[in-house]
Amino acid sequence: MKRKAALAVALTAILSFSGCIKADETAKGTYYYATAEEVVYPETDIADENAGAGAVSIIPAAEENIINYAQLAIVELEEEKKKEEAEAFAKKKVVIDVDNILQNPQLPTGCEAVSLTILLNHLGFKVDKMTIAEKYLPKQEFYMKNGVLYGADVVNTFAGDPRNSYSYGCFAPCIVNTAHRFLKSNGSDIDAYNISGKSLEELFEQYIDKGQPVLIWITSNGLKEPFKAEQWVTADGKKVQWQRYEHCVVLTGYDRGKKQIFVSDPLVGNTSYNYDTLNLRYEQMGRQAVSIEKRADGDDEARA
Repeated sequence: MKRKAALAVALTAILSFSGCIKADETAKGTYYYATAEEVVYPETDIADENAGAGAVSIIPAAEENIINYAQLAIVELEEEKKKEEAEAFAKKKVVIDVDNILQNPQLPTGCEAVSLTILLNHLGFKVDKMTIAEKYLPKQEFYMKNGVLYGADVVNTFAGDPRNSYSYGCFAPCIVNTAHRFLKSNGSDIDAYNISGKSLEELFEQYIDKGQPVLIWITSNGLKEPFKAEQWVTADGKKVQWQRYEHCVVLTGYDRGKKQIFVSDPLVGNTSYNYDTLNLRYEQMGRQAVSIEKRADGDDEARA
């Protein structure tokens, strides 16, 4: 900071000599003053013809040197500022205080519905996880036909029943629709939006730094590596390939210095995970994310 202050003083003095700061705005003792008769200009050697008898002027310095010194001082100040900003960015920590809700024992496969419930409660809605899971979550049970297993598409509909341990889950558009149905029934001026595709850094900057938690899809069991597991067919003949360990949590913050990401996890509570590992799982699950925010005119198409 001493170096920064010294540079600032030097820059002020340089700019003052170059005419950027008026003499009467600065203490007179700072510069060398001379009468008009004593002033000699480097290029013309002619006294200031416009100055009257006894007028006071500042002896000009070499303009080229002034510009060079001023530019150098500005560059050094900018570099110092960038360094300080980079150091602050690397240490930045933001954590939003969110009350957790555990999904077990009632909803062993209901992480998406419970994460949505956590976010809704944080926003001031007094709703319980069972109401969201039973009344608002679109879901479809499995059935066999001609030896073929049929089930939900998981994009728009939950596969199975979140009250059963042998069910699966759903993705961002399904939870957007779930939230929309709940919010509409409550006459709310906020709505759910599918913000999938954004990087974690974009979520930090656009939401977490503004105090807005969001839902993200990662994996369970301590961020286990996902892998292709069960398969089934939808009623319209599309094949669904399930990713084992699919999991939904509420993103609540980060600590760059410790490389930690904070989440409200419906399986384990409020916790933190390693930045690199969680970021990888988020990428592997398709960068799926959901926000709930104030509705704007014409925003209907921006939801699912």
